Amino acid sequence: SYINIESAMEIGLFPRIDQNNIVSAGNTAGAGASMALLSLKEREAADRQAERTEHIELAALTEFQEEYIKATRF
Repeated sequence: SYINIESAMEIGLFPRIDQNNIVSAGNTAGAGASMALLSLKEREAADRQAERTEHIELAALTEFQEEYIKATRF
């Protein structure tokens, strides 16, 4: 909700598109947590998603470090 869209585009967080096409979704983490707490169906869906999720340690990837350094523009 508080991201400066122009700054986010400048650093590459968002692609350069018409800013009118970017809509803040608000507190989606809070909404999702509420859904999981109130609905067994939603909690099961969240569990299935968590099982398919893989943690990747970006700092351990040489390719990531190289791209990160290039993107910092030092």
